[in-house]
Amino acid sequence: MWKPYSLVSLVVLAACTQPDAAPAAKAQVDAALASAEEALQMGDPSTAVMHLRAATAVEPQDVRLHLALARVYQRNGRAQDALAEYELLLSLGVRDDAVSIERATALAQCARYTEARTEFLRLRGATSTQAVAEYNLGLLAMQEGSVREALQYFEAVYAAQPAWAPVRRELARALLATSEVSASTAQRALDLLVTEADAHATDWRAWEAIGDAWTVLGDREAALQAYVEALRFGQNPASVEERYKRTVRAMRENTAQR
Repeated sequence: MWKPYSLVSLVVLAACTQPDAAPAAKAQVDAALASAEEALQMGDPSTAVMHLRAATAVEPQDVRLHLALARVYQRNGRAQDALAEYELLLSLGVRDDAVSIERATALAQCARYTEARTEFLRLRGATSTQAVAEYNLGLLAMQEGSVREALQYFEAVYAAQPAWAPVRRELARALLATSEVSASTAQRALDLLVTEADAHATDWRAWEAIGDAWTVLGDREAALQAYVEALRFGQNPASVEERYKRTVRAMRENTAQR
């Protein structure tokens, strides 16, 4: 859902009062941010956190450090820790819609759905965050089984940002989750994904949806190939394993009937 952020290039938020730091302390914070980004590029988030945490002991109110920590935590499955950093940013006076979007996402990741929805609905009213807020409202609706509501959100975001790969994927998945999927609906879902194939090349959820679309369209071989890719990139998610097995069974039964 989220693109990686550069930790080095984090800008002090205009809406926040940033305490003046001594030159030596500022240099240490800058070095920590640079070291953290280098560690992330090496695939080592634990070391990135270590560098950032050490710097907070020197500058405990530096918003760049806490925002960087929140983002590292959030992108590495530590939603509770990320949320704690976002709450600390609020206490430091940060009032920024882009950060609020990330905080709302952390709320959802912590299963605090009502609070997350309230925040996304608020942020939907801001031009800079409208699309991302509506996208996340669509995700919440899908999680709650409200496919029609999710479709409304995803269609609105897709109309505004048709090249955005995540919304193409989620719109396709929502189309395929409707109660009765017609061939034309399945074809539209497939077109949403295949025309942006490079963007979804390693996205197992996209491959799963591609397999579902081919299944509706009656091409089991194409569906099976898509499920194989989903298994490969998703490290064998249970939902895909079941689809794969079901497709193999159907192909064997079809062969036996010939």
